[in-house]
Amino acid sequence: MRPWSFPLVVHLSALFGLLTIVSLGVLCWVGYQRTIELIATNGEQIAERSAEQIRNEIDAIFAPVELGIALVGEHQVNEAATWPERLADFPVFERALDVSSPVNAFYIGYPDGDFFMIRTRLSEIDRQAFGTDGDVRYVAQSIDREDGRADGRFLFLDAAGNVTGQRVQPGYPDSYDPRVRPWYRRALAGGGLVRTDPYLFATRGDLGLTFAKRSDWSNTVVGADLNLDALSEVVRRQKPTPGSSLALADASGRIIAADDSDVLVRRDGDGPPAIVTIETIGAEALRILAGLPDANDRLLRYAVGDREFFGRMVPVDLRSGDSLTLLVSIPESELLAAAYSIRREMLVLSVIVFLVALALTVATAYSISRSLARLTRTAGRFREFDFGAVPAARSAVSEVRALTEGFQVLDGTLSRFQHLLARFSQEPDLTALLPAILGELSAILEVERALLYVVPETADGLTVAAVKNGSSIELMPPALAEGDAVPALVAACIARGGRQALAGRIDRTETALPGLAAMALPGETFDRALCYPLRDRKNNVIGAILFLEGAGAGKGARALVDALTGIAAVSLETRQLIASEKALFNAFIALIASAIDAKSAHTSGHCERVPELTKMLAEAAAAATDGPLRDFTLTEDDREAVHVAAWLHDCGKITSPEYVVDKATKLETIYDRLHEVRMRFEVLKRDAEIACLRAQLAGAEATQAEAARDRAWQKLDADFAFVAACNEGGEFLSPADVERLRRIGGRTWQRSLDDRIGISQAEAGRKAAQPAAPLPATERLLADLPEHVIERPPREVIAPDNPWGLRVDQPRHLYNRGELHNLSVSRGTLTEEERYKINEHIVQTIVMLSKLPYPRHLRVVPELAGGHHEKIDGTGYPKRLHGAEMSPVARIMAIADIFEALTAVDRPYKKPKALSEAMRIMSAMAQGGHIDPDLFALFLTSGVYRVYAERYMPPDLVDRIDIAAFLPAGAA
Repeated sequence: MRPWSFPLVVHLSALFGLLTIVSLGVLCWVGYQRTIELIATNGEQIAERSAEQIRNEIDAIFAPVELGIALVGEHQVNEAATWPERLADFPVFERALDVSSPVNAFYIGYPDGDFFMIRTRLSEIDRQAFGTDGDVRYVAQSIDREDGRADGRFLFLDAAGNVTGQRVQPGYPDSYDPRVRPWYRRALAGGGLVRTDPYLFATRGDLGLTFAKRSDWSNTVVGADLNLDALSEVVRRQKPTPGSSLALADASGRIIAADDSDVLVRRDGDGPPAIVTIETIGAEALRILAGLPDANDRLLRYAVGDREFFGRMVPVDLRSGDSLTLLVSIPESELLAAAYSIRREMLVLSVIVFLVALALTVATAYSISRSLARLTRTAGRFREFDFGAVPAARSAVSEVRALTEGFQVLDGTLSRFQHLLARFSQEPDLTALLPAILGELSAILEVERALLYVVPETADGLTVAAVKNGSSIELMPPALAEGDAVPALVAACIARGGRQALAGRIDRTETALPGLAAMALPGETFDRALCYPLRDRKNNVIGAILFLEGAGAGKGARALVDALTGIAAVSLETRQLIASEKALFNAFIALIASAIDAKSAHTSGHCERVPELTKMLAEAAAAATDGPLRDFTLTEDDREAVHVAAWLHDCGKITSPEYVVDKATKLETIYDRLHEVRMRFEVLKRDAEIACLRAQLAGAEATQAEAARDRAWQKLDADFAFVAACNEGGEFLSPADVERLRRIGGRTWQRSLDDRIGISQAEAGRKAAQPAAPLPATERLLADLPEHVIERPPREVIAPDNPWGLRVDQPRHLYNRGELHNLSVSRGTLTEEERYKINEHIVQTIVMLSKLPYPRHLRVVPELAGGHHEKIDGTGYPKRLHGAEMSPVARIMAIADIFEALTAVDRPYKKPKALSEAMRIMSAMAQGGHIDPDLFALFLTSGVYRVYAERYMPPDLVDRIDIAAFLPAGAA
């Protein structure tokens, strides 16, 4: 019995009607949600704009205050000694109050305890406190201390500054001394404009703060009182909705401004008034907002009782450097009012759209039904791709039922095609890709036995993958060597041009060939074998696929395999190219490292051993199942990054000059300049000989002249021996030794030849900065000449905001080859400039590696390679990173670099350390915060140190050690 079917118009009408309802519902919901998100985003922007506006207005309020203080501070009133003299300068206070409108008082504190204030904008509370009427515009408060007496009084002034009355306050000087006030002390200590914390003014009881600055005119302090009601007015103007609440808090949590200024001061019963804080503010919505953990990052939705609010805490960083926080709370009903209105409108519009869409669907369904018959005939052309049985789909529409049969085949074909493409594109490993390709294509042809021959990109012979019985897939290396025979069908398929498959026969003699022996029974033949060539985009043969029963497969299956072999060939070619390029890249890395090692005997083998030790310790860390390193993992991409970074960790040494790295004496550059100094001593000795002979010619006693000559020679010989000993750099050079060098260097000799000819252009340029001395020229025996200083080129100067995050103390000069400068080095042979030049190799490593276009998984290489000279305590170089800022691999490489340097046997400038001595040194470094103690403990407990030592250290240096004695504290 055939299932029930209905006209297409009914199906389409019902379907599209339902889809329309669902779509409109989803659109309404999404639109409503997006509207809420936009409004919420707008709310966040409102909060940020409010903070920005408040910041600007507060800066605009504070700036005139600084101007007013400067106006008063630079006036002669600071030198006035009595209140009448100070009152005579009333206009300067009047101008200061005019330019600083929010300020209600300017005053001066004098070093002897005098005090003078002009107060304006008297409130009703002020007038009651002073007992004045409405005609008083200003109040002057004065304290004069002289000859042990103190005079305190209040002066009441009209708008013109005339005294309309006064009141003597005998107790005023005793109750108020400006020198002990915080504003006075801060101004004297700060040296610039200072500001007090908000506090309650004693006279008015309202909230304010004081600005103060030490006067440049005299040793006085000028202050100004600012009422914070002005800030509250600024905040009030930023209210986004009528029901919103805003408050501005300082870094200590005190509320210094709010949209309602009455909440700034809390007055509880008879107790003293107090400044409101975030925890005590009366607005519950703001108090709850302050306790939300993410309120600083984004606009939050939260509840206060049965009401919903949106809130945000926004930083307000003033130009003065102070940091405030703006708390903004907006009722949900006010912020989302527009969203609620839009939702209602969208619902009405959706009903209208649904009715119109339903009418159009009914009309369109009749048209579609006439087209389905033509689509059914067209679909029949896809049936040639017979990819196997697909479950029949049932449909209540008779036209669709007929069409489904054709599309089921296409669906199966396309599904298989998609699966293969995904497998080809997602499998990164060539070794895993080969059996995957063979298995998938064998399943399409429904054959049980097949072989895949691949020509390796970087080796001779063939790699063979085999599939048998449809499930056992294995790679058979090395399978075939160059010259091994392959079936004639495979050889013919590879030799012929083009990319078409070749059908043929595999006889019983060929089944014994390598690769086929495991696939066939003895004497078995295959009459319907099928071989597909695999050619790359340049038509070069990269392999072949042999299906032992493939020729019997269906036409559609063979057509699909024919199409897929081209894709398989491209995938193989791509993987081979990647593998070969990676091998070339690694070879270049090893080449660079070996070139660095070969450049100097000081680094011989270092760049090869450090990678081995780094990878050994990294694998040990990845294998840890407990302790601080239990979460450390290494993927294959991570291992490659570690490999590259370790091999290139010292690539910057390629820029290090050999004559600096190998500098054996203090005067050595490309040659040892001690020979020049020796020749100057020889000249002086020759001068002594000449002086002796001239004295004898002049009639002096020969014995006396020769004795003077011998004494001069002995002095010169002793001085030169001392200079030569200093040049060796073996002993510590004391200040007395440096002074002796300077005395020796102060001796002079005569140069009669021009020293500006026959020299390099660079040296000539340095000498040109000084005028040439006339010949013969008198020169010092040892000198630091201007031409000895080589300036650092601007391109080598590392700016503080450099893109690599480098933080190094860079010497001013590139080199200083001054003779006294070099000979005066207290330890070793290197000057500050030369020591920096050697250490600079790690800077060059980071700069060089940062310029390379890495694939995504290798972008960490500069950080890994450039961090092995950092220290856990942040004293390393070149970025001064702390332990938490360094990746685990960088910390691992630091340990490997140090251990290799301590135990290396090929360093001509030092003896290698025994294993126990190296461990003692590194244990001290772990305890001192130089290397990671957890990784050093793993280095010991995992046995990595011993594996490395037995492989690279002489047996006589690999002594037994007690691991527990070297473990950092807490690691044992």
